[in-house]
Amino acid sequence: MKIDKSVRATLRQLRSEYVSVQGRRVPKSVAFLTQMAANSEPNDDLDDVLFHLAGEYAMAGMVNEQANTLRLRVENLPSDVNAWLSLADCLSGLPGGETEARSALETGIHRARRSNEFVRTALAVQARIARRWR
Repeated sequence: MKIDKSVRATLRQLRSEYVSVQGRRVPKSVAFLTQMAANSEPNDDLDDVLFHLAGEYAMAGMVNEQANTLRLRVENLPSDVNAWLSLADCLSGLPGGETEARSALETGIHRARRSNEFVRTALAVQARIARRWR
């Protein structure tokens, strides 16, 4: 299922409601997208759901879950430059994530240069991560 305007409207509503998932209080939007991801086939639709789920985790302050979701994105679409860059950016802020972040960043930059897409974005992410590690 694609994330369209109606689904985004539903997500906005669900952000203000909370449920308990594995003993943890999370926005209902996270539970909603987690269910959507579980029912999606590995393809562009799943990537779209994972993209939004990672964003919901970020807004909820659930950074480890965000990183795990971004790892699923790169598994689902390994050629997606933005997936690699998002993973690198997320991991660079996690304790102990520097090695994996460097690897994801190198992969993202390499794929950006090879495809000649998102090269500026890749370099901007690289600069942001470098500032974070100073």
